[in-house]
Amino acid sequence: MAQDQSDLLAGKYKNAEDLEKAYLELQSKQGDSPEENTETDSEYEDIPEGYEDKYTEGGEVDYEKVNETYGEQVGTLFKNAGVDPWEISSHFHTNNGTITTEMNQQLLDAGISQGAITSYLSGRARESGYDGGYQGAEMTDQEVAEIQSIAGGKEQYDNLTTWASDNLDKAQIDAFDEVVNTGSKAAVAFAVKAMQSQYEDAVGVQPDLVTGKTARQGAKYRSMAEVVRDMGDPRYEEDSAYRAQIAQKLERSNLKV
Repeated sequence: MAQDQSDLLAGKYKNAEDLEKAYLELQSKQGDSPEENTETDSEYEDIPEGYEDKYTEGGEVDYEKVNETYGEQVGTLFKNAGVDPWEISSHFHTNNGTITTEMNQQLLDAGISQGAITSYLSGRARESGYDGGYQGAEMTDQEVAEIQSIAGGKEQYDNLTTWASDNLDKAQIDAFDEVVNTGSKAAVAFAVKAMQSQYEDAVGVQPDLVTGKTARQGAKYRSMAEVVRDMGDPRYEEDSAYRAQIAQKLERSNLKV
């Protein structure tokens, strides 16, 4: 028995194949821990590059640091709404001064007005030297198509904006661009309707012989600046009845060039 025991490899393996098999099994077991660590590390994959110190060890937004950057009042709004300002900031700086429609909506849902969003990000874009300044929230392809359909489709929309650039004064064009840069689909739709009204008043439009619509009566807008002013009212974001009033007033308006 003593001789048999001494002949065993490493004291317990009969041959080299058994020893190799045991070694591979040991390697496999030791490899389990790194895999677990990799799974843990995956929790941090969504943290924007360069913002790692803005998050807790658990990968959550560190709202104390949010307060240090944006102030306690805004930080509280972000925390209550679950907004990740670092993700928005990272997207803004890596996309030439733009944020997505979803990010814009997050800020609105947090209680920040569209005017405040546009004003702040416009200033940051200028400070950062981005071409064209703040470009507003990015609308989806479907939203863009729906906006263009107001004018009758992409071709008609292009004709409308070409006419506007040739015929409207700078103040009116700037007012239109300001609304477009908000990225708000509803606001942009109103602005396009207003511009289309100006276009139809200037070049004419075929009468609706089917419906036989009569002249519309009631308060009207006299300029795009008035439209922008009313859309900037906090009630525009909060009160559907107020938005309906604006829509009706806009429908009655024939804005002059």
